[in-house]
Amino acid sequence: MKLPFSIRASLSLSMVGLAVLVAVLAIGVHMALAVQGIVHASAERSRALAQQTAWLASRVAPTGRSAESAIRNDRALEALFESALAGDPTVYDLAIVDRRGTVLIQSQELRVGRQAAIRPSIDALEEGNVLVQGARLLGPSRAYEVRVPMHSDGRPFGEVRIGVSTALMKTALLESLRAGLWVTAVALLLAILVALISAELLSRRVRVMTTGLERLQDIRRREPQAAVIVLGNLTIPANSSSTFNGVIYVTGNYTQSAPSLVSGAVIVLGTVRLIGAGDFSEIDWDSSIVQQIRSQLGGYRFTRSEYIVP
Repeated sequence: MKLPFSIRASLSLSMVGLAVLVAVLAIGVHMALAVQGIVHASAERSRALAQQTAWLASRVAPTGRSAESAIRNDRALEALFESALAGDPTVYDLAIVDRRGTVLIQSQELRVGRQAAIRPSIDALEEGNVLVQGARLLGPSRAYEVRVPMHSDGRPFGEVRIGVSTALMKTALLESLRAGLWVTAVALLLAILVALISAELLSRRVRVMTTGLERLQDIRRREPQAAVIVLGNLTIPANSSSTFNGVIYVTGNYTQSAPSLVSGAVIVLGTVRLIGAGDFSEIDWDSSIVQQIRSQLGGYRFTRSEYIVP
């Protein structure tokens, strides 16, 4: 017997749908972790860079008006700015401003001597939940910054400002996701293949069980007394209200659920399970039925009550 196409298709679609759902959840979790990781890493690197720049600038700058000239002409600060821009893909710019907010030195030299723009702190981006962070990274480009004050001889001198761009973070995020998406795609294909194979095996199992039950019920309807040979397992399902008179021979395992009654004899080469949950599930030995089956099978013209169920 073949299962209806709709049943086999439903099994296959259910297994494939489960595989796709797991893959989508894996992608979502990977993306959330990647967004949080990039934002946190960028913020931590920017803070460390700002602290290092402030410490170096405070050592370089003397007291008095010559501080601005000393900072602008310091080669160590210039080298630090160049290495920071080359080493951190999310840093947009670096600047040192005085107490009035005028740019003394910046990675973009056109802004030197101008008033520094006020940008939101990176804390506002880092403290948001993953949905807010993802929307800001994938939305329109926006700049955040880290600010660290500088002191010279114990007095406030200015501050270091490190700018980070969401556009640069988005680029880093997409590069991080690309490898993960390839791995997830391969895993999804393998999961779909396993799902289809599992669905086919399950449909075969259901087909064998359905075939055995239908043949058993067909025997029960037609023959009040019969000899049944089952090459394999036999299961009488629950709530079937089965009654059978005759001899059953099973080469595999035999399971009988309530309510059911078999009168005659049951011969099983495997295991036997009688399941009765609040109702009867009985095998009633009846020698008269066995003797009648024996005499009928030995009769010259008797051929109709022997069934072999593969």
